[in-house]
Amino acid sequence: MNRCAKSGARFRGTLQAGSSRGAVSRKTVTVLAAFAIAVLAILAVWRALSQSNKRTDMKPGPAPAETTAVAQAVAPQPVPSDTAAPKAQKAAVVREKAAKRPVMATPPPAEAITGAPIAAEVAPDTAAERLAAEEKRKADEENARREQERLEEEKRIRAEQEHQEQLRLQEERKKKYADMVWIPDGTFMMGSKDGNPNEAPAHQVTLTGFYMDKYEVTQEHFERVMGFNPSHFRECPQCPVENVSWQEAMEYCRKMGAWLPTEAQWEYAARAGKNARYYWGRDMDGDFAWYSGNSGNKTHPVGQKRPNARGLYDMSGNVWEWCSDWYGEYDSSATTDPAGPAEGAYRVLRGGSWISPEGYLRSTVRYTDPAPRRNAYGFRCCRR
Repeated sequence: MNRCAKSGARFRGTLQAGSSRGAVSRKTVTVLAAFAIAVLAILAVWRALSQSNKRTDMKPGPAPAETTAVAQAVAPQPVPSDTAAPKAQKAAVVREKAAKRPVMATPPPAEAITGAPIAAEVAPDTAAERLAAEEKRKADEENARREQERLEEEKRIRAEQEHQEQLRLQEERKKKYADMVWIPDGTFMMGSKDGNPNEAPAHQVTLTGFYMDKYEVTQEHFERVMGFNPSHFRECPQCPVENVSWQEAMEYCRKMGAWLPTEAQWEYAARAGKNARYYWGRDMDGDFAWYSGNSGNKTHPVGQKRPNARGLYDMSGNVWEWCSDWYGEYDSSATTDPAGPAEGAYRVLRGGSWISPEGYLRSTVRYTDPAPRRNAYGFRCCRR
């Protein structure tokens, strides 16, 4: 190899000398230099192959890097231009060094060398972490148990409160309806074909159940609620309030959370399931009502006469009772919960009074009066 290098150097020196004398042209020098470089590369490859064969006789052929070097060396090289000669020389030197450099294989993975698996990136489940997880689970279970107990206690308290509220409402209802009678829903024939003309035609009416005052509203109760007593017969607090207008009667019932009965409700409650002239029977009986034949020309305390079959007192006699309806003619068609005409001139009164003859005490009698109040007009209330 040293001899070849020296020969090449002497050859390059000769060429340079000839070039300085002008014996060889620049193009010729470039071609010859490239040829010399190729020869040197071939020699270097040959020397490397010889040394490799000496190291091992088992290797079947040249290494991939050596094969690449040989292929590059024997491949035809392009003729460089005048300006590319230095670059070609540098490329040849680089190829020569690459041929001498040993081929480095990719290092095997660590587990192939040591035989141990690669450690997982996830942190190991230590004893402290397991203990913390167990404590958290127990704490969650305890919190869930306490929450369940709290909900059950709230449910029990609500149930107890609802029970107490029901008892309270029952007591209030007893007090509120203590002097009222439940009138169940039902159907009856309202009016009469044998009475006055305004009582006809008899027609079917169906009503929803309601409560009605057991007694006519007394002067004492009226004055307690309204703050005044309009009655003519004032020396009797337990007598029915009278000389009261329809508007005053409505206002009293409104303040009591009630209303004046409709004409249909009043007749249905008064008859108490009977179709007789009076709610007690066919003939007049002074044991059931105060009227012109036994009143002594005045009102009397409520509840002294016998009640009807539903337990209502003084539904006939003592005072006429205001109804909520406008006065109007009957319709023959069947109806449910009628409220009377939408408008009219006067309101309806029912039941007769202390000054009425016995014929006005019949359950189907209807009465109206342009006068806003008289000492024979009173009322009672209904509610649900």
